[in-house]
Amino acid sequence: MTVTVRADLIAALRRKLEQLGNMGGHLDYTWRKVSARFPMRSLSELDSDGLEVLAAFKGRFAELQDHLASAMRLVARIEEVNADAFTYVVNYMEKIGVISSSEAWNEARAVRNDAAHEYTDDLAGQAAFFNEVYEKTPFLFETLAALQDFCRRTYPEGRQ
Repeated sequence: MTVTVRADLIAALRRKLEQLGNMGGHLDYTWRKVSARFPMRSLSELDSDGLEVLAAFKGRFAELQDHLASAMRLVARIEEVNADAFTYVVNYMEKIGVISSSEAWNEARAVRNDAAHEYTDDLAGQAAFFNEVYEKTPFLFETLAALQDFCRRTYPEGRQ
């Protein structure tokens, strides 16, 4: 990899990390806002404002998870790790300590996929889904913090 390409990728990663920091703050705000409601048994007890906050919570969770994956792929490219299959990226992130385990990442990813495709009318089933989102959110915060720490140590400002 040429020095210019590496420098461009690191610059893109820094921009992505800034964006992730904002997203993490937004998710944290919403997570704290909904915390008193968990664990949930049914969505039937929520008013329109409560449902709106849950929708924001679901969207922010999915968005942060997606952008974490994008940043992890950037790190793999910078480090010249094969990123053709995301499984390789996940395994590398586990190896360098960004994620606790590939299983934990895959569980969070499954919840994110459900967030994008969950259309059940069953209020108890919806509550169970939101309980999963709530339970997996700290994992995303931990992953973000570990990724930021890795990048600070590995790609300090002024060094490409």
